[in-house]
Amino acid sequence: MKNKVDMINGRLFPQMMKFAVPLILSSILQTLYNAADSLIVGRYGSSNALGAVGSVGPIVNTLVNLFMGLAIGTNVAVARYRGEGNGKMVKKTSDTAVIIALVSGIVVGILGFFIARPVAYLVKIDAEIIEMSILYMQIYFLGMPFIALYNFISATMRGIGDTKNPMISLVISGAINVVLNIIFVKYFFMGVAGVALATVISQIVGFLIILHMLRKSDVGFSIKGISFDKKIFKFTARIGIPAGIQGITFSISNTIMISSINSFGAAAAAGHSVESQVENILYVAINSIAQTVTTFTSQNIGARKIRRITPIMLCGFAIAITEGVLLSSIAYLFKDAIIAMFAPGDAAVASFAVVKFKYVVLPYFVISMIEIPSGTLRGMGATVVSMLMSLLGVCGFRLLWLLVLFPMNRTPEFLFTAYPASWFVTGCMYIIAYIILRKRMNTNNG
Repeated sequence: MKNKVDMINGRLFPQMMKFAVPLILSSILQTLYNAADSLIVGRYGSSNALGAVGSVGPIVNTLVNLFMGLAIGTNVAVARYRGEGNGKMVKKTSDTAVIIALVSGIVVGILGFFIARPVAYLVKIDAEIIEMSILYMQIYFLGMPFIALYNFISATMRGIGDTKNPMISLVISGAINVVLNIIFVKYFFMGVAGVALATVISQIVGFLIILHMLRKSDVGFSIKGISFDKKIFKFTARIGIPAGIQGITFSISNTIMISSINSFGAAAAAGHSVESQVENILYVAINSIAQTVTTFTSQNIGARKIRRITPIMLCGFAIAITEGVLLSSIAYLFKDAIIAMFAPGDAAVASFAVVKFKYVVLPYFVISMIEIPSGTLRGMGATVVSMLMSLLGVCGFRLLWLLVLFPMNRTPEFLFTAYPASWFVTGCMYIIAYIILRKRMNTNNG
């Protein structure tokens, strides 16, 4: 396939960039689904509708991140077998991944639909917007099977070195999402229900397109010949479940933060919603480099080229930090225009959003200290270690900040300082963990 990237030979930087750029673009497009929801509902709906969509973002992302984490197991397995040159096992992994995605997507979708209301009350969503928030979540959860299938198939294609075809599928489905958003909200006056329904439909389209691409790839996927392999399932679960828990950990920590943000009122919820659209884009852009590092690391381990692991991580650091500084600076420079796009003329919403831009968006490149070592550990198969670092560093640190420090200084500025502080502390933990595990790998191979 002409779209494949050679991960085990030649110079790292050009090959990693060739792999990462389509992945960055496709990840940003996927994030723009929710951004389009907020933009359109904010301009053609109401500030309450905007707050409703923003308030449930971390909750929805919790389950989406679960699938993205689980799919990492498939990505690592496919990349490992690809590095070994074992096409038969790549095919079996692809088949098993589709079955896992379908079953788990249905289960989580049903679960999410029924827990939407109690979760909304648990995170203390403002009474003015809580019913709209619940409706948005329930419709969104109906699309969970297709979100899961898309992520697992994308993981398979990344594992064989193809990031361009997943990007194409998202360009098409993203355009459909935006068009349907405008139709449902502006012309049919459906509000949050309209943006949620548009997202679900676009996700179905994206899945159908990428499934067709997988069938045409050299993986040779076929629904008629699909089979489930218990051995592969155990391997992908061993990698994917801790990665999924780690993804949930990030979302849970953000959900915990949301409850404190909501305590400042509906305008604060809307202001957070505006800033979070930019924050989400920054995150997926940097996380795309981490996924690149994961895939390159796994393929090189499969090819027994262990010495390339540290150079892969260092190259990932250079790309992610440069990208993070550039995107964060641009976003902060144009923050007023961005805020006006989502909440035109609302001074209270804008005031809160500006504070979060300063304390979260501007230093966002620091999160590279977490993402890149984490991606390396995942590629090495050490997802349990990566999960524990995230639980202790991100979730534990922020919980400590909220319970002990925040009550002494209940201001938005102090609340948002928890974000970069937790990234730095957790990043140091990740780097130490990598150094220890890499030395052990050298010893075992010696």
